[in-house]
Amino acid sequence: MTIAASAIEGIHRAEALLDSTATAVANLSGVTSLGFDEVSLSDTALALIQARIGTAANVSAFKAAIEMEKALIDVMG
Repeated sequence: MTIAASAIEGIHRAEALLDSTATAVANLSGVTSLGFDEVSLSDTALALIQARIGTAANVSAFKAAIEMEKALIDVMG
């Protein structure tokens, strides 16, 4: 597996985490004894931060892979 392919797979995993977090928040069905919907904001925020950091890291890895390929082509060409 190449660096670029691995980075793209990581971006897809981060996107899946974002989607599952959004779905969990959108589909709240639990009602507390006080009649309010209950959401763990800390868990939700943590998942969103993980998705953001994962996406940013994998985009950086993808850019680095492209730069490495360009450098290799320059050396060989």
